Amino acid sequence: MKTQKKLWIAFAAVVAFSFAVLLYYGKEIYQQAPPIPEQVALTDGTL
Repeated sequence: MKTQKKLWIAFAAVVAFSFAVLLYYGKEIYQQAPPIPEQVALTDGTL
């Protein structure tokens, strides 16, 4: 029974670490994304 409990704890640690990495890099990608313009103007002045 002890071995099974250790495996579940290791599994939970791996899952928690994986989500932490995903959240960190997701935040980094979101902050480095290019800005989205509110309006696009053509060369003749139309929006």
